[in-house]
Amino acid sequence: MRGLAQLLLLAACAALAGADAGRTRIGRGVGWGAAGRHGLGQVGLSASGRGLAAVPAIRGGAKKKKSKKAKAKEPEAKGIGAFAKKEYKKLKPATRLYLSVAMALTMVATAGLVDPNLMALDPLATIFNLQFWRPLTSAFFLGPLNMNMATSLYFVAMFGQELEKDKGTADYVVFLISQITLLTLLGPMLGMPYTSSSLVSAALWVSCRRKPMQKMGLGFMGMSVEAWLVPFARMVMDSLQAQSGAAALPHMLGFLTGHCYHFVTKIWPLVGGTNWLDAPPRMKKMLNGKVAKKKKKGSAIKKKKKKAKVPVGKGYKLGGDEEETAVEA
Repeated sequence: MRGLAQLLLLAACAALAGADAGRTRIGRGVGWGAAGRHGLGQVGLSASGRGLAAVPAIRGGAKKKKSKKAKAKEPEAKGIGAFAKKEYKKLKPATRLYLSVAMALTMVATAGLVDPNLMALDPLATIFNLQFWRPLTSAFFLGPLNMNMATSLYFVAMFGQELEKDKGTADYVVFLISQITLLTLLGPMLGMPYTSSSLVSAALWVSCRRKPMQKMGLGFMGMSVEAWLVPFARMVMDSLQAQSGAAALPHMLGFLTGHCYHFVTKIWPLVGGTNWLDAPPRMKKMLNGKVAKKKKKGSAIKKKKKKAKVPVGKGYKLGGDEEETAVEA
């Protein structure tokens, strides 16, 4: 299963693996003295070159050369923590930032360092008490450590990543800003203190609308469905876990705001309208600069290839003039 939901589980396993590795190292250290004594005894008894060659290895001076197979297995020996770190770095910048902030808020709230009520959406406190962080923390806080939080991380890492790859980092940031703005305005009307679930549903809705009939595999559920059904599958799953139909309300709000973004950016331009949520050129240059440069270089090379045509002119036969003069004569 791709995504950071798996990485959280892998990180927990890495901590346990690290503790086991420490115990095995201590055990090896205890057995090393005995092995060293046996090795020195063998060296003292043996006058052969093999016994003398073993002395530096026993003292730790010489090291054996690693074979190619051992070098190939080195990444696996580093453990699950290294694998999780590698997969985390593969995430796109905006998706990685969102997941990092979401996990940090969850850890801080779980540890009791911050009251979760301070992260809830409260318009009066935001305006009159100047607590401007509330709209952001309400959209980033995914709740305490539970299955619902893990599935939200999975959907953000998987579908948010695909959406950012398709649109680019700049347009994905514009998507997040537009969704947080709409959810901040509509959430209090429905009595929703946290809008993170709606934001995840909006990202899931827009991502699945790109190719609605494509088969999507839900690894943690062990089944595959068409892409347009994935948001509804998540809504039903959360409603069953909460054992209440009211749990579907945040998802429906996310579907609404996500479809507004899809309509403005995809459907309205096809009719002849303007995409009002297109990222500014400067923003694209800052966030998508490297990708844009690569695309420009590739297009320039293609244009040069198209322009470089072989000159085609009138052909001449060898000895053609001689034949004509002979005929005239």
